[in-house]
Amino acid sequence: MYANVFAGGETTKVEASFDGVTWQSMEYHQGVAPELKRFYLLQELGRYKGQKLSKMPKPTTKSKHLWRLKMPENLSTGMHLIRVRVKDDFLKLQSEDVRVYEKR
Repeated sequence: MYANVFAGGETTKVEASFDGVTWQSMEYHQGVAPELKRFYLLQELGRYKGQKLSKMPKPTTKSKHLWRLKMPENLSTGMHLIRVRVKDDFLKLQSEDVRVYEKR
């Protein structure tokens, strides 16, 4: 699981909760944003063929505001609410909820 924290940096603390109670620290990661990789793959598979869109070049620029965490092995099949919270020297504590469907 990735979190893209705009204006985040190495000192930003990012945590995730899968139950709303227990928080796990996410790992700071410099790499190509997964969402850009996905858009590029869909483009290469012809998903946007016929639409008046400019072709996107293969993404190679590493983002400096990504955090990642392995999804829990024991996460049951079904809908889950994942909470992500962010804190650093410039941002006050902020959080966002994301709903995901886990299919095992």
